[in-house]
Amino acid sequence: MPISFSQTTESLKKDHFQPFVLWCAVVVVVLALWLAWFIAWPMPVYAYGREGRLLADGETNPNWSFSAAFSAADALGRIEIGAPATVALDGFAPAEFGRLTATVRARQAGVEKGRSRLWFDIDPTAFKAPLEPGLTGQVRVLIGQATPWQRVSAALGHHTATPGATP
Repeated sequence: MPISFSQTTESLKKDHFQPFVLWCAVVVVVLALWLAWFIAWPMPVYAYGREGRLLADGETNPNWSFSAAFSAADALGRIEIGAPATVALDGFAPAEFGRLTATVRARQAGVEKGRSRLWFDIDPTAFKAPLEPGLTGQVRVLIGQATPWQRVSAALGHHTATPGATP
């Protein structure tokens, strides 16, 4: 014997089914937002350089530059000349002293011990401490953007992450 629609909705109201439906709707919305972020939200991709050293050209008004070693794959294959970078000097907290902004100027032609050097032009205007040649630090270079889905796929070996240089 078929049950009418009105009898079905009445039984659902008596069973307190409405909060369950509301929670299901909330879960579906949250999952949809997460999926949209995972597939479509690009995040920056960085390459990190170590063994960096601050250099100066000139005495009275020096032109500041920075040199750091990168893995050969990053230095020769991913980092482009003119890419933006951020330099963190050892012993200078970024929250207190600010950050040094930089731009990739040149790269070493060869590879030594699996590493290749890059040179950066430094803009010291936002840094709140006097600079001295020889200070050491690390550098972070923006090499592109990729969605979380592209990053996971690349980590699994599918190589779908092809970050373009989009600062």
